[in-house]
Amino acid sequence: MKNLIKTILTMTLMLLLTTPSQAQFGKFLNKAKEKVKETVKEKTKEEVEHQADKAVKKTEAKVTGSPEAAAAAEAAEDLPEIYSIAKTSYAYGPDSPLEEVLYPELAFRLKKCLGHIKDGEVELASTTWNYNVVKIMGFVKKRDLNEERLKVWEDEFNRVEKIYTKLIRGDAPEPTGDKKTDAYNYMAYNIEKAKKASDRDKMKEFFTTAAMSREIYIKNDRISESDPKYKEIYDELVALRKKLEPYGYDNLIKVNTFAESKAEWKDTFEKEEAKQYNLFFEDNYTGADGDELKKLAANAVTKKYKATKIIHSNFKHGWFTNEERSGQRVTGHNKKCRVMIYFIADKKYYSCETSFVMQAPVGSNFTKTEWPGLTKPIEVPEEIFNREFKKFKK
Repeated sequence: MKNLIKTILTMTLMLLLTTPSQAQFGKFLNKAKEKVKETVKEKTKEEVEHQADKAVKKTEAKVTGSPEAAAAAEAAEDLPEIYSIAKTSYAYGPDSPLEEVLYPELAFRLKKCLGHIKDGEVELASTTWNYNVVKIMGFVKKRDLNEERLKVWEDEFNRVEKIYTKLIRGDAPEPTGDKKTDAYNYMAYNIEKAKKASDRDKMKEFFTTAAMSREIYIKNDRISESDPKYKEIYDELVALRKKLEPYGYDNLIKVNTFAESKAEWKDTFEKEEAKQYNLFFEDNYTGADGDELKKLAANAVTKKYKATKIIHSNFKHGWFTNEERSGQRVTGHNKKCRVMIYFIADKKYYSCETSFVMQAPVGSNFTKTEWPGLTKPIEVPEEIFNREFKKFKK
């Protein structure tokens, strides 16, 4: 409706800014009317299709009684007004603007996820939920100081999560309250579904769910190798994988031993932990002035944060270069760089970073022109720093 009003206002403004003849005025008016009719017709058609789809999904849910159909029916319901901001920029991160990027992206991804749930697309819904929605919501929670706005989106996130969970769990056994029992019940359920599947892709889908669940349960210490049911589940998964191997799937999950799974998760966990504390130890800038730039960064840290020792410094992301132009002619370059600095103060380990801009005309050396300042230092547990630094030194 907003778009219709906008169209009418635009056409009216065009009329006001010109002095058309009566014939031209009539043409303008007819065009405006036709445009409005077309838009209304289009919107009406979309709404009719949407309402019909809702009715079908509700009927399927009643007839089948399945959780998946119930999830699809809920996902087909009209979206709240907050979704009007839905828009994707594709490129986003923890530092992206909240109002211009993160919230529109969150709305867009939630809407996308609901669409996949409505259509019964389990893998697409799962990918959108885990790799987009959950990640963006995490960024928003850390950043938004507007509690009222955050609460609105948290409520919507929780609503969609319930619908998504209903789709994912399907007719799996209800939780008993005992985490270990629930873990084995869920794996056994998916293994049984895989064994009974008449479609090999469905067989793979249930096998993957069971195998991935096992990996996660091992990671979170929900199950152990000494459990009475552990070997039975492991053997069943190995047998299922052997059945699937001849079909040539290139992404068939490996069934690791308990020790292999633990080792893999340990490595993954340590990498995530290193990121959390900004532990980056691989230089990717090879300029001749690298040592001088590190020295400038070290001096800034020592002066501001009373560092007793600079342990290490390196370039986090290398250079970002922008051109200065005068018409079509390039007159200069601006280069931005970030340096990570690791230091000790008050007998504690810290990491922080600074960025600066260097400027030069074409074909000459760069000179430092701006030093925007340092990020707030992050305290790093000594054992974690030493662990990561040892890896770097090898």
